[in-house]
Amino acid sequence: MVQEKGYITVGINVTYCAQLPFALYIGRKIREAFPEMMILYGGTEVSDVWKYLSDRSKFFDIFDASDACVIGEGEAAFTSLLEMIEVDSKFSPISNTVFHPKYNLSVPDQLIQYQSLQDTPTPDFSKLNWNLYLSPHPYIYYSPSRGCYWNKCTFCDYGLNFDSPTSPWRQRPLEKIIEDLRELSKQFKHIYFSVDVLAPAMLLQLAERLVEEKIDIRWGAEIRLEQYWSLERCQLLKASGCTDISVGFESGNQRILNLINKGTQVTRIQETIQNFHDAGIGVQVMGFTGFPTESLEDGLESVRFLHEHLDSWTFGGLGTFVLTPGAIVAKEPSRFDIYNVTPYQGEDIVRQLYYDNPTGLSESDKKIVEEEKKKLVKNHFARPWVGGIDTGHTMFYHDRYGRQVVSIIHKDEQIKDTQARYRLNGVIAADLISFPVHCLFREGDLDQLHEQFNREQKGLHHHEIKNLLAERVVKRAETSIERRRYFIKNDGNVYPFPEAMIDFLSFFANGSTLSNLLEAVTEEERTFYAELWEFSISKHFIRQMQDKNEQPHVERERTCVSG
Repeated sequence: MVQEKGYITVGINVTYCAQLPFALYIGRKIREAFPEMMILYGGTEVSDVWKYLSDRSKFFDIFDASDACVIGEGEAAFTSLLEMIEVDSKFSPISNTVFHPKYNLSVPDQLIQYQSLQDTPTPDFSKLNWNLYLSPHPYIYYSPSRGCYWNKCTFCDYGLNFDSPTSPWRQRPLEKIIEDLRELSKQFKHIYFSVDVLAPAMLLQLAERLVEEKIDIRWGAEIRLEQYWSLERCQLLKASGCTDISVGFESGNQRILNLINKGTQVTRIQETIQNFHDAGIGVQVMGFTGFPTESLEDGLESVRFLHEHLDSWTFGGLGTFVLTPGAIVAKEPSRFDIYNVTPYQGEDIVRQLYYDNPTGLSESDKKIVEEEKKKLVKNHFARPWVGGIDTGHTMFYHDRYGRQVVSIIHKDEQIKDTQARYRLNGVIAADLISFPVHCLFREGDLDQLHEQFNREQKGLHHHEIKNLLAERVVKRAETSIERRRYFIKNDGNVYPFPEAMIDFLSFFANGSTLSNLLEAVTEEERTFYAELWEFSISKHFIRQMQDKNEQPHVERERTCVSG
């Protein structure tokens, strides 16, 4: 396509860290095929690499195929680059842009400048080929504001900020927002307000205008759980087209909320969430456990908070606290009773920090909290299909089904399709004889081994730990103890189930139907096995085979189980 169209410039946007290896590979392949091509990189991940790189002189060791990289907000920088390329392909220093060393251009003293939202034009999405998107409706992002008006949370380190939790707060004038949405609504009905947070007063005024002018859109956004949001105001948001909102409640413990400097009260939080729910708006809740000084009871209090209000929120749950270099916690560690705050050994891009937390959760307490958090899972669809309100499908489902979206989209799973074929989502291990230890771990688990290893091993990268583990095996002691069978799910989790459960799962090892299973058992056993079937479906121990030619996956049994 590049060759056929005769392009002279290619821009590559990198939003997430997981996209970076692919983006770099694409850039290098383009450079190899078209040595004279102008290659530009931008996006939040490019900015994060610049922000967290310990030695910025190595930045272009990573983006070696590029001519220039946009750092931070890119509207002005990107258009300026295109104008320079169009005129004579001669670059000169500009804000928010770093150039490959081959151009011998210095980085401006004030590299980062934040875009004013006063005079930016209405976004134009007309050039996009919407037929290429796997989506029933076009879905766009629009930013009426940037930064966070609160900007005080001690855990936060969001965006290209250097001396505050987020970038500076800016807001587009209401009249211009209305003008934008009036124009965009002619082509797009589903719009996500892609912001750090929307200010309450402006949002209420915006909702009033959307209703008054009958601008027919569906929208979602992130907001703060302010006491401001009464039921009546939430109902106005619903009337203006709000389908779902995302809120950071962070913790169900008031002491931890105060340490975070969230500026909210637990009792008020639950009332606000309920108001949104009662207005018919889906609520995604976000929080985390493991904040410094958090005790076992503190962590369980957050779990209980979400469990007690399970019917008031649709998606979300509790993550785990990660310390990043720009957070207030990292800059004032003694205030949060943490010590030895350092990068992990050998990391060039310091995205998170190691620290000692003597008054925090012990390893055994963490396991207790994590087990309790698992009970909060309401939805097992992965993003982008449904599960994060910043993805189109979540908005589509909320728009169609309302706040009961989770129970409705999982309704079909409760219907027994007795003729559908199912396969085992894992392997049965007859015993863990000479079982490679590294097969017992998921990739994500290995990332957590930094803090579990002893001091001299702390700092090993997870692939190094994996290689060490791969050299070790678990050998069964020669005893008279009866051998056990285990179910090893494809995600790496090992389940030492009772024999009845193992026998049940074994039935699906080569693909089978529920009908075949029920025919093979007695009348008295059918109810029991039907319940095991429903349990196994909900936990993804078995999965429906998509077509009659699909073969059960047995590769892992050959590679991970011996003896």
